[in-house]
Amino acid sequence: MIKISLKNLVKEDLERPVERLSAGWQPIVQKIEQVKIVENFIAKPRAGMKSLIEVQTELQPSKKEPVNELVQSFAAQIEEQEKIRVSETTKPNVETITEAKIQAAPKPIKEETLIDKASAYIASQTKNEDSYQQPAVVTPANFSEVSRKLKFLEEWVSKISMAGPGGGDGNPFDKVELMERGVRFTPTPRMMYWNNTEDCVNITQADGSTLQVGLENYIRVYNNTANTFSNGTFVEFIGVDAEGDAPTFRAFVNNANAQPLYSIGVLTTDVLSNTHGRATVLGLVRDIDTTGNAVGESWSYGDILWANPNYPGQFSKIKPTAPNIAISVASVIKVGVTDGTILVRPTVFPRLFYGSFVSTQPQTAANTTSAFAITLDRTEFASGFLIENNTRIKALNSGLYNIQVSIQFSSTNAAAKDIFIFPKKNGVNIPDSSSVFTITGNGTNLVPYLNYIVSLNANEYVELFFGVSDVAATIASPAVPAYSPNIPPVLLTVTEVAL
Repeated sequence: MIKISLKNLVKEDLERPVERLSAGWQPIVQKIEQVKIVENFIAKPRAGMKSLIEVQTELQPSKKEPVNELVQSFAAQIEEQEKIRVSETTKPNVETITEAKIQAAPKPIKEETLIDKASAYIASQTKNEDSYQQPAVVTPANFSEVSRKLKFLEEWVSKISMAGPGGGDGNPFDKVELMERGVRFTPTPRMMYWNNTEDCVNITQADGSTLQVGLENYIRVYNNTANTFSNGTFVEFIGVDAEGDAPTFRAFVNNANAQPLYSIGVLTTDVLSNTHGRATVLGLVRDIDTTGNAVGESWSYGDILWANPNYPGQFSKIKPTAPNIAISVASVIKVGVTDGTILVRPTVFPRLFYGSFVSTQPQTAANTTSAFAITLDRTEFASGFLIENNTRIKALNSGLYNIQVSIQFSSTNAAAKDIFIFPKKNGVNIPDSSSVFTITGNGTNLVPYLNYIVSLNANEYVELFFGVSDVAATIASPAVPAYSPNIPPVLLTVTEVAL
């Protein structure tokens, strides 16, 4: 025999503190009233009372609130028990129904609740035996069972939150633990916790670095070389890795051809061969040598550090000058041999390209019917330009350039002679660019001074041409007294005036 005690189904709720009732916890007040009605019904089965459905309707607080599913369940069970009692007149008491008749009675149709539907959906999405599974919970019989289902949903929401949007099956963590110090993710031991000292969230990374959220920014990089790059190395972009998701790098080389826009940042850990690492673009880099001894300098707290032109990837407190470039990379926060700290915040100044070129050889026009390219045979200094084919000034980078030229002409007879000078871009005359000069007298000299503003793309070039009405007008290098430097036949400079 199985006895059904409706009071036991809500025993847990009846035993809750009385003060909850006084505080107006309406669901429990309703449940106590319902239990009293049911107990009276069992004690007086023939008393001719209202149906429990009618009683339930009266007890509902308002039409806006949902029907109490627990009362419906009570009513269905008791009505079924009353049918069995009437059919078996030899058994006068509801509490003595046999187990066999209870099993034979048809089961009431259960209406699915929102919790049931949510649980069924989550269970359908978690077929993997290693995944988080819903506990075997049947239709809630009391508030305790409802609480269990809500706890299950809370845990699932937490799991989804840890995986992040779109996490799903891609979540790499088998276990997420809430700890006193923070959150730990496994199987790879990683932590996320609050840093009281610096008032930020710390996230440890697989490569050993720690991201301080709100205080620093990284760029993920890949070392595709056979070398190990040390923590604190200033690096520049040279390509991308095979997967195409991280830039490859090398130690920054600061010379006349350096590209400041290719700078990435300062490595925040050692990066081994064929592994990923992180370069700090804003924030602190710790545990490095900040004494300056490695580059023959002595650094102090507050020193500004520049990209070193003599030691690739290293720093100098002395601002570089042309042809090297000036990139302010960091400042010294703490001086130390192994525990030094720098604050990284690279300041990239616009790189302006330039060049200075000369011709050391006299030049003569072969005839008076053609124009001849002016040759240049020596580079004084240059950044972003070079001489090509002895006549071309080739730009390695796009920009707007001012080309200035002075040419030393001499006359070898007394007749008046005209000299025409003009530039060509990529072998084509630049419109409206010619100038004419006249030189008269034997042994006289003339120095035309010209400048041209030319826009060039990378690998485009400019050439200068001259023509004469008399080949006695030549590009020469006249003799000078002992106190004077030599006169170059041609002096050409180019400077960038806009990016």
